[in-house]
Amino acid sequence: MMRIGNLMYVLIGGITLTLSCQTKHLNTSHIPSTPEGIEQIIDWHYQEHKVPAISAALILEDEIYFINRGLKEKGNTSKVDQATMYQIASLSKTFTGIILRGLVEEKRIDPEGSIVPFLEEDLSQEAIERLEKIKIADLAFHTSGLPQRAENLKRKPLGGAVKEVYTKEQLLTDLAEADLQFEAGRGWAYSN
Repeated sequence: MMRIGNLMYVLIGGITLTLSCQTKHLNTSHIPSTPEGIEQIIDWHYQEHKVPAISAALILEDEIYFINRGLKEKGNTSKVDQATMYQIASLSKTFTGIILRGLVEEKRIDPEGSIVPFLEEDLSQEAIERLEKIKIADLAFHTSGLPQRAENLKRKPLGGAVKEVYTKEQLLTDLAEADLQFEAGRGWAYSN
């Protein structure tokens, strides 16, 4: 079985491979399969494609390696680091799927179990009763019936796809007030 560290290594390699396919290609045959080699690949993309900022974490065995390049904002001298927050949009689904699979394999979570045990301390009884049929798997496969857009998830002014910060409190409010589009497991609708 592939360890998470190895999987993250593959993901980073896949991301850099995807980037290299967009324009100029990087010959990686001479680059070692080590954290230093990954750093060389990231440096090349950072410079070649003029990427504003990159932060990567590589988990290999019991070591965590952080690779950070670029600035937090244009015209600012503050450099990115492992605590810098990025908007990653739908890429979060990849990471969520990896984490969910690991939790299922470790038998720490049941994909057929309700989402309610994770929410009952934070939501009203009425909201819990409305959401109790939603399974963990329904969230992963967009069969929960939750609406596509959350009321409290707002775009930044003139930010295009860039969203404002979405807090736990806003999520709980949206869940408490959400009108389900259909009964969980009885349809499909993309939901942010």
